[in-house]
Amino acid sequence: MVVATALALSACGSDASEGSDADGDATVNEDISIAWVVGNTQDAFYQKATEGAKAQAEELGIELIDQGPDAFDPAKQIPVLDSLLAQKPDALVVAPTDPEALRAPLARWSDSDIPIVVFDAALTDDPGFDLVSQIGSDNYGGGEMAAEEMAELLGGSGQVAIIDLNTSNKILNARAEGFADALAESHPDIEVVDTQYTELDFPRAQTIAQTLVSKFPDLKGIFATFSFATEYAAKGLSDLGKSDAVSLVGFEAGDKQIAGLEDGTIKAVVAQQPYEEGRAAVLAAYNELTGEEVEADVQLDNVLIDADNFADMTEYYYAVK
Repeated sequence: MVVATALALSACGSDASEGSDADGDATVNEDISIAWVVGNTQDAFYQKATEGAKAQAEELGIELIDQGPDAFDPAKQIPVLDSLLAQKPDALVVAPTDPEALRAPLARWSDSDIPIVVFDAALTDDPGFDLVSQIGSDNYGGGEMAAEEMAELLGGSGQVAIIDLNTSNKILNARAEGFADALAESHPDIEVVDTQYTELDFPRAQTIAQTLVSKFPDLKGIFATFSFATEYAAKGLSDLGKSDAVSLVGFEAGDKQIAGLEDGTIKAVVAQQPYEEGRAAVLAAYNELTGEEVEADVQLDNVLIDADNFADMTEYYYAVK
């Protein structure tokens, strides 16, 4: 949040204020357009990020072209990007749904000399073109945070498992790695016995959770690296009556995750700051277009929400105002 706030303050000295009319309304920037493409318009994280992006665009007096797929699937996101490219906006802010599949579509934007800002997700280490900035959370640190909470829930010992998306999503993999590394380093009596992947079949997390309980009778905890895995794993454990026996720690603070904290099917979640990510990403694109300095890599802090503090952490909920 500190980084995002600093970025926001930097805009106050940019061309945005100089381009206001006598009444203080932004006028000079009205011909600047930024395309905004999330990973899934139905996901609470992206909805909250869009709220922040729109707020930043309104402050700057620029046009935000808000489009995106209705499912987290590169096959649905790529046509959106291709259609937007034909409109020739001045910049693109995108949350790539797959680091490899999005390389070629985004290369077409780069070949058209349109600056690209990536938020939330990441591309391969060398996508073959330049990015203006990458805006996201400390995902490895978020995994470490989840590990510390899990260790406290388990009393420092027991078997745990991980539910992840796939092996190619660098962001989610970093969460899983941070979780496993922190346990290995600081809590050697907690053993990670398995990692399972949902791929794009998110409801599969429900079956995975139940299979893990059956496969490992002494299982004491599950870490889910993303929102849908958290949601469906909670349902799987609840259907078995295992919500108390197997502690579920997940990610994100959408309505369903908060409801899970309230009813006890989820013990804790690591929440990001999507609103601030949205603001910071749009501001980075704007600063690139107006010649202002842009940070190449911005990471926002995570917060932990659990049964003890969730009532006091409403500012971090993903509910859109």
